[in-house]
Amino acid sequence: MSQPIEAPRSAYQIFSREGLLGQREMESGIRQAMINFLEMAKIPSETGNEKDLRKVLERFADQYDLPHQRDEIGNLLIKVPASAGYEGRPGSILQTHMDMVCVAEKGKDNPAIKGAIPIIDPEDPNYIKADGTTLGADPKAGLSVALGLVEEILDPNSKVKHGPLAILATVQEETGLFGARKCQFDLGKYQFMFNLDSEREGKATVGCSGAGNSILEMPLTTETASIDKRFYRISISGGIGGHSAGNIMENRANAIKLLASTFAVIRDKNPEMQIQSIGGGYFREDQSPINNAIPGDAQGVVAINSGSEEELSHVIDEIKATIKTDYPKETKLQMSLEDVSPLQQTVMTAESTTKLIDLLIQLPHGVQAEFPDISYIPKTSINLATIRISEGSDRAIITLMSRSADFADLNRLRSQIKGIAEGRDATVEEPEAYSGWMPNDNPSYPINAQAIRAYKEITGADLSLVSTHGGLEGGPFSLLYPHLQIISIGPQIDDAHTTRERLSIPSYVTFYRMLKRIISNFSSSDQPLE
Repeated sequence: MSQPIEAPRSAYQIFSREGLLGQREMESGIRQAMINFLEMAKIPSETGNEKDLRKVLERFADQYDLPHQRDEIGNLLIKVPASAGYEGRPGSILQTHMDMVCVAEKGKDNPAIKGAIPIIDPEDPNYIKADGTTLGADPKAGLSVALGLVEEILDPNSKVKHGPLAILATVQEETGLFGARKCQFDLGKYQFMFNLDSEREGKATVGCSGAGNSILEMPLTTETASIDKRFYRISISGGIGGHSAGNIMENRANAIKLLASTFAVIRDKNPEMQIQSIGGGYFREDQSPINNAIPGDAQGVVAINSGSEEELSHVIDEIKATIKTDYPKETKLQMSLEDVSPLQQTVMTAESTTKLIDLLIQLPHGVQAEFPDISYIPKTSINLATIRISEGSDRAIITLMSRSADFADLNRLRSQIKGIAEGRDATVEEPEAYSGWMPNDNPSYPINAQAIRAYKEITGADLSLVSTHGGLEGGPFSLLYPHLQIISIGPQIDDAHTTRERLSIPSYVTFYRMLKRIISNFSSSDQPLE
């Protein structure tokens, strides 16, 4: 087994001609793109904190005297003039976002603070992963390829000819495509947009779902626990989690739902049980919820009557056995029980305890509707994402993300959540939802045809045109700029938004070559582009 190699201090040791992967066949543009990626990975770029990465992109533009502008939201547009004689060819935009989901294993620094530490995967040297955190290949693989390709194009010896090009890097994609929805640039001179945010080699995305968040606040009443109460912490950890779009069909456990079910069983056997605290899901450094990640961890403290310890332990053992049966893929999921008495003696009243448990049980999670003719993605789903107790212990705050390709279904689903919540005296905030991007899987559509052609020329294989249940920036952009033809492509990225995220190096090479070939083919193509 190969030993992990930390990339931030030794990027050139890995990808230089003398380094670990230096003997692989790859042109200089790809090698530089990979080095760019490893350097970008070091830069903290959590949602809402993209400024340092944006500065790197602006310095890149200044280095090559490329005009660039920033809109009021923080999006960045870098313009690359057409090759001499190709000014009249159609313009293309290389587009992706700058922010990443930041998740870390216990004991590891959150990449929101220090960036990720990329390493060669010790299990497979064809992959790059991070050392116990998310890697940030989503989105930095696409960003680094865009920069590497522009660097190659601008080389005086480059043979790549192209029409007008632009790099468009957006902010706050991971929290509702905010940068794309509020984009203010004039993109009228461009005809094609290549979103570089897909995560499956051999598949190009030509449609996506819309989504909207629901934020529930349920008031809580607390009281002092009786002196005969003992306190127990129930922890669920190690769940697979994953992306609430790409993994919602895979029967992965939702730790919050498991914890709520556990509380319900305990309450049925011990009606005087009271919740002292509860939390679950993933949060950024500023404590804002990560609503598109399936929660793999949750924990809570309950107060039960002294003398009920043996019965509680038996309940936990039964639930552990049920989890193994219901979620066979969850081989690393753990449930633990710990006596934490004595604790601060403030607990939720029996009424608040019951309302909160019932609310969590009744809130939907998972696939809600399927397409009649598409089996690989759901039509509509919900992710019960996070729960936390407010600082004053007077409110439970719960967040959910709903997705649907059908905007009417999306609105109906959010109304259903609102009805369930209000029935338990909870208030509901519904931030603005974003629209989907209507699929166009016609292989003769110009942008589709060029992507299919380029992939075939590079790999000899056929490119599949698919839709995704995820929200891609093609949705808002198709609404704001209806003249654009849009397609989303990218390298193979496994387990995005988790600490197992990894980037395929061979696929990254293919992705670079494919995008380069598309841009070159568009410039020389005589086919109609309307």
